[in-house]
Amino acid sequence: MTLNWHPPIPGTPALLAYDNEPRYYINDAQPYAVRFTPESYPAMLMQAMVDLYGYPAFSGTYSLYVWDDDGADGMPGTQLLRIDGLVVEHPYIGFETIDLSPYGIVIEDGDYYIGVGNFIQGDQGILVDTFPAQGRSYCYYQGQWYPLTEAYPTVTNLLIRSKVIQYEPGAEPADSFRIYRKEEAGIYSPIATMVDTFYQDTDVENDHTYWYYVTAFFGTSETPPSNEVGATPFSLTTVDICYDDGIPDGGYTIGSGNYMAVRFTPPEYPVGITKIRYYLTSGPGNFIGYIRATRYTTISS
Repeated sequence: MTLNWHPPIPGTPALLAYDNEPRYYINDAQPYAVRFTPESYPAMLMQAMVDLYGYPAFSGTYSLYVWDDDGADGMPGTQLLRIDGLVVEHPYIGFETIDLSPYGIVIEDGDYYIGVGNFIQGDQGILVDTFPAQGRSYCYYQGQWYPLTEAYPTVTNLLIRSKVIQYEPGAEPADSFRIYRKEEAGIYSPIATMVDTFYQDTDVENDHTYWYYVTAFFGTSETPPSNEVGATPFSLTTVDICYDDGIPDGGYTIGSGNYMAVRFTPPEYPVGITKIRYYLTSGPGNFIGYIRATRYTTISS
């Protein structure tokens, strides 16, 4: 099995925050978003922090979004990430922290937005403050983004924050990477240390699930673990599916805009189609259908 990973950005962690103390909560113009500007580029998103409210408790779930700033007039555009079904652990008593590091979102230039939405109960909302407006908080209403202060004149800034790793000029890249592995009920142990950003684990057995994470070394300092990935290797069996003897006996003119097809039934599922072969003469056209299929497995990420 082959593992691939992105090297960490050589830099320092930074907390981007544009709010002060919470004063009110709002929930009737969703989603809500804050525009963030890294101090240097590239910057990798590590965490999102949101302060949500619910009385007597935050019922249901919410969604978290990350957008690029390529929308109209620099508003949220391309959706870089959406996480649904998030549960509030600390309603009204602190920030919820959402780990974004497994998604590998790197901001190369400009701004990005982090937002929340999909509150489905009247007792759900996001906290806001009355600190001098930073001009970075927005809400979405009837298909358009508006500055928060236009929709809510008495409040100013949403309590959404972002933690990033910002590139530090002159910082040295990682010296090496260490790969850790465990089986289902085991504990992690190192299996390799290398300078490349890929590793092929050949010491595996079919139908056994293995779990991996990677750390980076900067000198003698080892970073915290990456996210985990799991994979179960299977043997691959190639099957040729055909319903002819490979020798044309005649031919037909298909004609413009018409089609001819052969229906194939794999001997087992799932399969991946790896090759399609057909036979055509230079004349009217004789057709022989042929498909090569390979059984495969999906690797979780």
